[in-house]
Amino acid sequence: MTYNSTLPKVFVYLLTTIETLYQTSVPLEVQNRKNVHLA
Repeated sequence: MTYNSTLPKVFVYLLTTIETLYQTSVPLEVQNRKNVHLA
């Protein structure tokens, strides 16, 4: 029973972690591109 109730929590945790990493890495990539164009 504990496995069935824990699995969704782990899945949601992984999803939120990936989403957070994606949101933080994309703006950095855009900033780097702007800096390259300015330089």
